[in-house]
Amino acid sequence: MISPHTDAIGIADDFARRIARNVQIILAEESHLGRVMDPAGGSFTMEAQSNQLAEKAWDIFQSIEANGGMEAALMDGKIAAMLEKSWSNLQKDVATRRVPLIGVSEFPNIHETAVAVESVDRAALAKESMKGVEIAANAATLPPLPRYRLGQDFEALRDRADAHAVRPKVFLATVGRVADFTARATWTRHVFETGGFDVVIGEGGFDAGCIADQWQSLGASEVVLCGADKDYADHGMDIAKALKAAGAPHLMLAGKGGDQESAWRHAGVDGFLHMGIDIVALLGAAHDRADAAQGAGQ
Repeated sequence: MISPHTDAIGIADDFARRIARNVQIILAEESHLGRVMDPAGGSFTMEAQSNQLAEKAWDIFQSIEANGGMEAALMDGKIAAMLEKSWSNLQKDVATRRVPLIGVSEFPNIHETAVAVESVDRAALAKESMKGVEIAANAATLPPLPRYRLGQDFEALRDRADAHAVRPKVFLATVGRVADFTARATWTRHVFETGGFDVVIGEGGFDAGCIADQWQSLGASEVVLCGADKDYADHGMDIAKALKAAGAPHLMLAGKGGDQESAWRHAGVDGFLHMGIDIVALLGAAHDRADAAQGAGQ
């Protein structure tokens, strides 16, 4: 089932519900997900995964029943602990973007406008729903189960950015020709935009002084060197030194330091941005620095 895209912020209106219905129709009628060449032949991959899921679920069910049933498992917190463990693993995959969320952790739109949702009188709704309901004085109470959303950590980062009068800026100190640095610069821009940062891409080139001047005219709290490996080898460290000498507070390199990591750090690079790292932690630290810089400037 595909839920309306506004479920996280309120009750979906007619437009949101229509979009959700249409997406399902598109998947069924235009993407042909329901059409197979040989319905009787089955699908080994899906059947094997379904069997594994059923077997694991049966093991968990038997374990719960052997220890007093679902009520006991809820009361002593075992179910909550199981959910917390599963969420912890999934949260890491989302933070490192092994599990991508389109529009959240991938291809974000930092200039999006608020969407419309239906309003509801929650107090009146709660009062109406309680009519005729009697709660026994000695009724057992269960601790609430945790509720999570895949995008909640990235959404919290966006909220931090929105709390600023002006979005914190990131300057991409691009190295070399446009054709050479565009891939890394685009990837890096998307990373920082997932946290709500305003990303400014430099003009490129190899003149360390010119690139440092570009940063000084902007004054961004975060600077990221972006370029091709060959340009890093020839010019990257000189540019890093120039940026640090100009006063860049925090400088990162888009890519892995590899066997040159110590040399990069000696040149002034504070960290490395590459696939597989914890993006949420990286952006959270960047927001901390932006908050500190804003506080110092007040």
